[in-house]
Amino acid sequence: MTPLLLASLLGGLSAFGGFYLSYTRDLPLGPVVVCLACAVYALSSAARLVVPRSS
Repeated sequence: MTPLLLASLLGGLSAFGGFYLSYTRDLPLGPVVVCLACAVYALSSAARLVVPRSS
């Protein structure tokens, strides 16, 4: 999977998940989307440390 496709997929999923959480929990949309995107970024950074890159 190319990095551009993966970034688009993760961005779209975090936006959709933020919209869903915001709607179901009656939370403000902007901060929820930003917090979810930051959580996805933190998880991907942690996975990059754990999983070795193939060369």
